[in-house]
Amino acid sequence: MHPLEGITVLDFGFYLAGPVTARLLADLGARVIKVEETSGDPRRGIAATFLFVQRGKQDIAINLKTDEGRRIVYQLVERADVVVHNMRVGVAERLGIDYETLQAINPRLIYCHNAGFGSQGPGARDPVMEPLHSALAGFLHLTGGRDNPPLRYLSNMDLGCGLNGALTIVMALYERTRSGLGQYVEAPQNGASMVCSSDTYFVNGLKSRHLDLDHDQMGHGPLNRL
Repeated sequence: MHPLEGITVLDFGFYLAGPVTARLLADLGARVIKVEETSGDPRRGIAATFLFVQRGKQDIAINLKTDEGRRIVYQLVERADVVVHNMRVGVAERLGIDYETLQAINPRLIYCHNAGFGSQGPGARDPVMEPLHSALAGFLHLTGGRDNPPLRYLSNMDLGCGLNGALTIVMALYERTRSGLGQYVEAPQNGASMVCSSDTYFVNGLKSRHLDLDHDQMGHGPLNRL
């Protein structure tokens, strides 16, 4: 028996950050139903990563802008345990799948929003995709070595965000076994970038970083280049 066997997840995500979370839950045994627009997911048929993030899921195409489409979604929500999406703040509200609406249908629902900058603050409603988060966290700068410009795209906080989202949902499901109640949780992309860059620290007021790449990119020692 898989850890999340018996758990049903509705995945309203696009691209990578949201769907990675749902795919990891499918790997753990959950039944994941991808709800995509009738015109198809934006990455369907154009990128191999689409198959990577949709593995192990079932799929249904629904027009959420119609009363009939929302009726079908609400029937699914009645029997679901988890909803996950990575839409911009305000989009889920316009489509009628915001937390308040769905929680009224199913009080035990775990609702996870994988937002770019979270639901609060000045950047909450900004459109954002990778590699912006990797750039803001300094990962792209690190690829060039000390005092050099960035050389290549190194990181992917879509994956970090997806992993954080899956862990957050598992914690919320565990809490539900004790309280009997669902809850709203967030796993922002910029939160993932903060975790992954947390080897930057301050000592005596000066910023330091463990094993910073040297100017000539020779590595941290002879064995590093084997």
